[in-house]
Amino acid sequence: MAAPLATLGILSIGEMGLGVAKLLAAHNYRVITNITGRSQDTHTRAASVPVHPVSSDEDLAAQADYILSIVPPRDALSTAQRIFAASSKPLFQKRTRPLYYLDLNAVSPRSAREMGDIFAPVTEHIRFIDGGIIGPAPRQVPDSEGWKRPSIPTSGPYPLAEAEHGGKHLAEVLNTQHVSDEIGGASGLKMCFASLTKGFTALAIQSFTTAHRLNVLPELQDHLKQYSPKSLELTKSLTVMPPKAYRWVREMYEIGDTFVEDGGFEKDESIFYGVGKTYDLVANGTELGQEKTERRVKGKTPEDVAALMSEGIDKRKTKTDAWQRARPSSTNRTPASRSSTASPNPSSGSQGAKTPSSGAVPGNVWAERSKTAAQRSSSAAANVNREGSAAREEAGSGNASASAGGRPGSAQHAPVNGFNGAEVKEFLSRGGKGTVHKPNDGAGKTGGAWGTKDLANHMANGQPFFVTLSKQVSSLRAPKGG
Repeated sequence: MAAPLATLGILSIGEMGLGVAKLLAAHNYRVITNITGRSQDTHTRAASVPVHPVSSDEDLAAQADYILSIVPPRDALSTAQRIFAASSKPLFQKRTRPLYYLDLNAVSPRSAREMGDIFAPVTEHIRFIDGGIIGPAPRQVPDSEGWKRPSIPTSGPYPLAEAEHGGKHLAEVLNTQHVSDEIGGASGLKMCFASLTKGFTALAIQSFTTAHRLNVLPELQDHLKQYSPKSLELTKSLTVMPPKAYRWVREMYEIGDTFVEDGGFEKDESIFYGVGKTYDLVANGTELGQEKTERRVKGKTPEDVAALMSEGIDKRKTKTDAWQRARPSSTNRTPASRSSTASPNPSSGSQGAKTPSSGAVPGNVWAERSKTAAQRSSSAAANVNREGSAAREEAGSGNASASAGGRPGSAQHAPVNGFNGAEVKEFLSRGGKGTVHKPNDGAGKTGGAWGTKDLANHMANGQPFFVTLSKQVSSLRAPKGG
């Protein structure tokens, strides 16, 4: 048997990695991988092809001529950092040729540039190539030596075809095309392509699920067949999506970043952050998220996908409703509890600031108390005429019940932390008698709720409102026992 053309490390052996490993092995390349700590499914896939396991990243980086990173987008950056860390190990230092690191993950140009920056300090020893995979995993044509292969665009200052140790042949086997000398070109092309394919699948998920919930899914399919048969054909992607949805969550966010940072769109103009949430619902909120490529059980028809998505939405709504019912509700407070929270507009019935309840996570207690006191005082200044009139009427009639408008009677006054308490008690001790509103007492002077301009911002007892408020707030903020 002829000697291997080169040694390629693959991280990791998922569905795509497995297909690439089979393609390379069939073309006389030695394939190695580090699957230490990976799932049993990964070990099973690696055992199904001639892949040689190594025990560490250091071994992988030391032995490989090329490393292909084919991982979920969320792991792309950390995988690059792993190989960079391995380059400082003694075993790697014995290399005589540079290692070529191909990032073939579905990430934004920005992420690709960040990985290029990681390897920049060791560019003599590790050559970074930006890439992407467009199309399904490689597979051999039945009863033939031919292969159906995806397209792998690459970019950056180091074309794969010019790499030492058989780069030209490897570029042909992998079906690569060098599209740009700038890092970001290949990953950007991948993002633009995936936005149309996986983006359409997300639209189909929402369209078919909504039609299912409206009981018109068969009618939708009939209309697509008659008026847009190509769209109906594309909806078949719904059935291959479930096992991959967890990978596509981050990929959609990367597409969103691409359109904002490289496309020039505003963040709220990019729809793909919402598309990412759709795939997150599939992966983490429905039974579809449990599917494995090797063991498909559910979601094998578009109708089943729509039905399972609908079930997931109903379950989410049930959880949300239960959570909302469990939250403390201000609308269920008793009148006594309401008295500790002033309403900024009693006539409208709107509620004032809410203080933390026993079931809530408390914030800055002193700030909350000060805020409440300030709001109560502001409310009191705006409504003192009504308060004084109500108090006088109730004191004269001896009625301690609620006055007109449903406000508590004078005997039920409950000051917050003593604020304004002394003034109110003194006012009530006079039976509600006394001058509350002072009319204009001179020509040319502007009157207000408290009389002349000279008494503006003063309380009923003649004390300056804001000075008194400041003292009260300072008192509340002062540490106890100090």
